[in-house]
Amino acid sequence: MVAVLLVLNTVAVTLFQVRMTRGVDGVTESARAMVHGAVGIALGFAVIATSGWLGPVGAAAVLVVGAAVHVVGEMRSSGGQWGVQMGLAPQERQGQYQGFAGLGFSLSNVVAPTLITLLCIEWGWPGWLVLGGLVLGAALALGPATAWAQRTRDRYGALSATG
Repeated sequence: MVAVLLVLNTVAVTLFQVRMTRGVDGVTESARAMVHGAVGIALGFAVIATSGWLGPVGAAAVLVVGAAVHVVGEMRSSGGQWGVQMGLAPQERQGQYQGFAGLGFSLSNVVAPTLITLLCIEWGWPGWLVLGGLVLGAALALGPATAWAQRTRDRYGALSATG
């Protein structure tokens, strides 16, 4: 099933990533897209959580549906992530911002295996729901965080521009 789900994810992203991110042009729209994406990811996790209650055929079908819902959320969220990342970075500091954002991805690669093992494998279906809640909570915090970042960036940018 892992191979099937990986192919599903790869094909969906290859075919639909650009379409899923149309209209995600500014920081506010990008933050909103990340919330929409997080809802899809959380719903996908909730669907996947039910697979353990079914037999092999039912579980396989539920995993495909859950993965499909998840990849829609992933694509929407990914477009939003790029919009926030690029939209908040001052033009002259794009590289610094990209480097710092890369630290977040590196940190997730360190933390994710332990977190997923604990939540999804050890806790089972409740862990999938907790993981979905964490993703959704982080996305919901992004709106106020990006609004604050825009206000302070604009304020400090205006101060530095005036000397």
